[in-house]
Amino acid sequence: MHSKKKVYTEGALDSDALWILGVFILVFASWWGSGGPSRYEEKTSATSTRTTLSSSLSSSGASNTGGATQGNATTSPWYKVVRISSRGNAATEKWPNSEYIIIQNSGKKPATISGWTLKNGRDSRVFLNNFNQLSYGMSDSAVIPLGVKTLWGTSAQTLASIVLEPGERAIITTGKISKDAPYLRYSFKENICSNFINELPGYPLVPTLSGSCPLPRNDADLDQLDDSCYTFIKQLRGCHTPVYHEQVIQNSGELRQYLDTTYGLSRQCRDFITQRFTYKWCVATHSTDTNFYRKQWRVYLNRSLQLWGSGREHIRLYDANGLLVDDISY
Repeated sequence: MHSKKKVYTEGALDSDALWILGVFILVFASWWGSGGPSRYEEKTSATSTRTTLSSSLSSSGASNTGGATQGNATTSPWYKVVRISSRGNAATEKWPNSEYIIIQNSGKKPATISGWTLKNGRDSRVFLNNFNQLSYGMSDSAVIPLGVKTLWGTSAQTLASIVLEPGERAIITTGKISKDAPYLRYSFKENICSNFINELPGYPLVPTLSGSCPLPRNDADLDQLDDSCYTFIKQLRGCHTPVYHEQVIQNSGELRQYLDTTYGLSRQCRDFITQRFTYKWCVATHSTDTNFYRKQWRVYLNRSLQLWGSGREHIRLYDANGLLVDDISY
């Protein structure tokens, strides 16, 4: 009798173990089918991003309410006050150094946007994973960096927070600033001299800088120049540094020295023009003018890959506390 009871007990244990194993397999299959690892990574990433933003704000001691209208627990005090005013070329551009969107401060107080985050909508779309199953993607994001208010064209400047005054906007480029363009080392605020940068080699700005520069013909020192030089400068367009080059005439062997397409100007004239009508000279001369700054920043996120999709995109802007400021979809 004792032997039979032992056999019965072992059989019951085997049956219970099989039943528990079956339940475990069923639960695991259900979890995996609902997105399992990818959903866990998505939630972990979102939590990490919010923690980083909160720590950054606390360590800087920054305050960025600016008198904006308070929102609810998930929206920023700047909600719909600083707006994504244009998607720019986000839906069509493939190269990060040309891809851009525009945000604008439509409020009545300055808004410090350095430390804010832009995020795409990959986490709201489903993709086929490695197991040929549908699962949600993970969004990409980029933090708005520091910048310089006046771009001096030197190799070292002190960075500060980017502040959008009421009515000002920022063209936010996804990519990096080219090392080949010496004046474009930082995100910067446009000024009345900025259009000289359009002619710099190595980095075509998208969109190009617009607006007028101080006109060469209004230079106060023109009276000290000879007639040919005076006439050349009077006809010179703004925001342009004439290019000096030499050419030997084949038939006569004559060496001609040109500024743009004009030759025969004196050395004094050429030196005066090539040193004076430049971005650096313009900034040094006009930086104290009351109308020196324009109402627009150029901001670079320094990403090596594009941020915005060609379709089904959801662009979101968050403040330094991780609270929603604005979003648009296309």
